[in-house]
Amino acid sequence: MSKLGAYQAKRDFSKTKEPSGATKVEPSERLRFVIQKHAATRLHYDLRLELDGVFKSWAVTKGPSRDPKERRLAVEVEDHPLDYGDFEGTIPKGNMAGAPSCSGIGAIGPRLTALPHKRRCGRANLNS
Repeated sequence: MSKLGAYQAKRDFSKTKEPSGATKVEPSERLRFVIQKHAATRLHYDLRLELDGVFKSWAVTKGPSRDPKERRLAVEVEDHPLDYGDFEGTIPKGNMAGAPSCSGIGAIGPRLTALPHKRRCGRANLNS
C-alpha cells in the first residue's frame, strides 16, 4: 500500500474537495508543519508534520496549549498528502466529515541537506 493508501481509501474524491495527493508539491528546504482547526463531530485540531513526502498527522483532541507543561492527547491518524497543507473547506459525510480551517503553517528544524547526518534509529534531532 502506498504512503497515502489509507488516506485515499477513506475518501471518495468525486464527492469531496479534499486533495487526493495527485498534485505535486514542490520540495521545501525545511520540513513543514500545519495546524488545522477541524470542526468535525467534535471540535479538535490536526497537527501535521512533513516527513518522507507526506504529512504525518495527529488529531489533538483538546487543541494546542500555550503552556509547555500542559499535556495533550494526540491520536495518530492516516498520513495526508502535502497539498493538504493549505486545504480549507467542508468535507461531506462519508468522507471524514467536518470543516477544517488552517490555523498555522510553518517550517521546522534544519535545512534538509543537514538532516540525514542527524538521523539515528528512525528519529531526527530537528533543533540542530
